[in-house]
Amino acid sequence: STMPTRALRTAGGIALLSLMVGAAAPRFTQAHVAAANATVTIGVSVPLLQLPAMAKGIANGVAVAVAEANANKTVPGVTFKQNTLDDTIDNKYSPVKDTSNGRTFIADSSTIGEVGPLNSGAAKGSAATYNNAGLVQISPANSNVDLTNPKFRAKYEPRAASGQGPITYFRTVTTDAYQGPADAIFAAKILGVKRVFVVDNTGAYGVGLAAQFKTKIATLGVTVVGSAELDTTQPKLGADSVAKNIVSTSGGKLDMVFFGGEYDSTSGGGTFLADALKAAGLNVKIMGGDGMFAAAFIRGSSNGGVLNGYASNLGPDATKFPAAAHYRAASAKLFPGVPLASYDIESYDAANIIINAYAKAVKAGTIKAGHSMSSATRDAIAKLVGQTKGYQGASGATSFDANGDTSNRVFSIYKVSGSGSSAAWSYVGAASA
Repeated sequence: STMPTRALRTAGGIALLSLMVGAAAPRFTQAHVAAANATVTIGVSVPLLQLPAMAKGIANGVAVAVAEANANKTVPGVTFKQNTLDDTIDNKYSPVKDTSNGRTFIADSSTIGEVGPLNSGAAKGSAATYNNAGLVQISPANSNVDLTNPKFRAKYEPRAASGQGPITYFRTVTTDAYQGPADAIFAAKILGVKRVFVVDNTGAYGVGLAAQFKTKIATLGVTVVGSAELDTTQPKLGADSVAKNIVSTSGGKLDMVFFGGEYDSTSGGGTFLADALKAAGLNVKIMGGDGMFAAAFIRGSSNGGVLNGYASNLGPDATKFPAAAHYRAASAKLFPGVPLASYDIESYDAANIIINAYAKAVKAGTIKAGHSMSSATRDAIAKLVGQTKGYQGASGATSFDANGDTSNRVFSIYKVSGSGSSAAWSYVGAASA
């Protein structure tokens, strides 16, 4: 997610993992077997102090992959471990801290890759540092379009841009370029919306999401009655005056307000807008992206305007998705009583893709198992990650394109169910664009 929000194999799953990594390729020869007790590390950099549930979920996804690789002896003689670091300063995710964590991983010659970060803004700070060292970075959560846009490659992946090394930044979730259109298709085709008003909160994430939604829904026979922006300098971000403007422009004839932005009360405004619409007498659906998919969107409401809320989230719903059944069981065993968070399965898949690439490089003799990693051997892993095609994981099938983006463009749609203190998000279905 661009902002701080959000939330296959059956019984034979463990055997299947070892089959993919071990038995499917030639047996290890003695020369490739690691020295006893060799340790190989996967770094994790996430905002543990700002968004503990999601951040720990990402770390847990990696932990399950690491535990399975060790149980399966995926690379004989090698013990995989993880190094999880917090990327916050003053309890807010920090590009500077994320970069510093990246340097820590790079300096540790046992590190073969990183799963993270959670926030696109953090990756915008750290991606160049990873790329210059050749260390692969797979985010399970970043949705900002710029990160993989070749137009910005010199900024985020300077070594790759100059032809000196491979791209190192990948992600196992799709981007905001597909979230807005997926929301529009769901609104038009599933919810049957005919007249919509589009609002954003002037932030980079919100403006982009609203623009993508607006462009797509206009092609689906839906009337865009008008658009407006919240004002971050006003009390409650000016939501009351925006709501009154929507009433007067639409004459009250409206099915939905789509909101590009986050739920929060500082610069987001989703909760304020939902409540303002109700206060202005408009009892219409309000829909947003993953920036609104948080329990706090509901909890922050003063008059229940949020009860008309819908939101999309990146990736499939881990609690319902059939391909995630194996992960659900493995996670429950390793972390009993810990509920699944938004990016667990994408993190699990990211860690497995890195582990598989390392195992392949060892088999090919490119890397000696357990030996100190250099930029050359890290480049080899990044290249193999880039060749990932049709990897069947807990979040579905992953293939990376030449820019590091996944072919898996699934979103989950949720709506607010119940009322009062029992109001909560409930899963409605999957959407894609």
